[in-house]
Amino acid sequence: MRRLNLDAAKAMKYGGVPEEDAFKMITINPAKQLGIDKRTGSIEVGKDGDIAIWNAHPFSVYSRVEATLIEGVTYFDRTTDAAKRLEMAKERETLEKLEVNKAPGTGGGPPRIPTERRRGDRDHADDEDGGNQ
Repeated sequence: MRRLNLDAAKAMKYGGVPEEDAFKMITINPAKQLGIDKRTGSIEVGKDGDIAIWNAHPFSVYSRVEATLIEGVTYFDRTTDAAKRLEMAKERETLEKLEVNKAPGTGGGPPRIPTERRRGDRDHADDEDGGNQ
């Protein structure tokens, strides 16, 4: 579903499709094919409020989505997203500095491989009778 706007722009440029038909190719026509055109696919009273707001013409390669609303609820907003990204970067930096992120062993290096085997209470494999008593 990503970049359908650019596919519509290509249909206009290389296929001679009029702009209005190109918009229909990525809005109402797919909704009709899916049988959901009574709910979505165009902006009308009573339909779901699924809208993408662009900073320029949607068929331009330089335009980008500024906000996305699904059923009238904002799911993406570029200004809010920028603030969240800064907040997450700070949190990530803090978490990476924590001691728990270091590997076990000395100095945060890889774990030490034991040089000799420890005998536990249940380790009877080396007994002469194979562990049977």
